[in-house]
Formats: sequence, structure tokens, C-alpha cells
Amino acid sequence: MSDEENPPQPKWEGPSDADGLPRGQGVMTYPPPPPAEEDEEEKPGDSYAGHMEHGKRQGHGKYTWSNGAVYEGEYADNVKQGQGVMTFPDKSKYEGSWAEDRMDGQGTYHYSSGDIYMGGFRQGRKHGSGMYNFKAHSCQFLGIWSDGEFVEGKWVQRDGTTFKGSFEASIPSEGTFFFSGSGLVQQGQYTQSTGWQSTDALRVGTAAAVQ
Repeated sequence: MSDEENPPQPKWEGPSDADGLPRGQGVMTYPPPPPAEEDEEEKPGDSYAGHMEHGKRQGHGKYTWSNGAVYEGEYADNVKQGQGVMTFPDKSKYEGSWAEDRMDGQGTYHYSSGDIYMGGFRQGRKHGSGMYNFKAHSCQFLGIWSDGEFVEGKWVQRDGTTFKGSFEASIPSEGTFFFSGSGLVQQGQYTQSTGWQSTDALRVGTAAAVQ
């Protein structure tokens, strides 16, 4: 018989239930992925170390992928559910709540660029109240997110200049700018075609205008 008719099976090191399925604490080693090229070296397979019930990942465990990604946390019926930490191949990392195998609830995402997002997630996307810190530009978004986009809140720049209002595609749309260097305040709108267009004159103000 060919290998296709008898593919390699996962190997379980641990106790089993009456049906012969993994149950309790142990280690599951999965077959390595087939090489993409004939001369490519064989890579190690995925592995799981933790608790299982009736052949499914259940409770606390650690799953390591062949590409270097690692998840350690809670499982329910084979999917990430509850609290856990996921480190991705590019070394970015998420710490927080999971539901149905996706980031869902409150968590912190550390990007490989050094950026950090702290706040809500829904079905794997930033959603709800949250704060995003941009490392390269030393600025941040604070406010409301919807399906991965920043839609309302404040954009605080390195020098304290702040825009407060609505956003479209995470770009300022309509609101108020407070220029910290001059202490001036101005309301206006922003479009990609025209840029910032004021709707009133510059006036003296304070940071309270964008609180």
C-alpha cells in the first residue's frame, strides 16, 4: 500500500479513555507537513502538550506549530477558548481572551514593529474601546474601533497636538484639532483629495477642547 493510503498518524504519549482516545495530560506529536520541493529538508510536525478529553484538546495546553508559532492557554473542544497567549511566526504576540479559535474580548497585541494595541477584539479584529501606540511616530489612537478600523476618538501626536472626532478607514474625518505648540484650536474636516479643511477660524484654546 502507498503512503497516501496509509498516511502517518499523530502519536499520543499519555493516558487514553475506554474508546482508546487521548484523555488526560500528555503530548501529541503530529506528522510533519510534506516538503514543498523534492530536495527540501523535512520539517518537524506540530505538537501539543496538555490536557485532552475524548481525543480533543480541552483545558490548558501548549500547541507548537512547525512554522514557529506557539499558543499556550485554554482550549475547549479543540479550539482556543478562554485566556491564552499566542506568539506568531513574525514574533508578534497576543495576550488575552479567545472565543472559537479567534481573539475575542479584552487583550493586548504586541506587533513585531514595536506597536502595541490594548483593548477589545471581536472575531479576530480590533473592536470596541482600545488604545493603539505607534512606536515609530510616538503617537497613539485612543477611542472606539469597529471591525479592525479606528472610527471615533483621539489621535495624540508626539508633541501633544491632538485631534478629536470621527475617523474613516482610521484617518481623521471630522472634528477638532488642538495644536499644543501654539495653544490654538480649530474645527474642520479631512478628505484624502483635499486634506484638512477648516470649518472655523483658529482660536485660542486649551487641551480641554479635545478631552
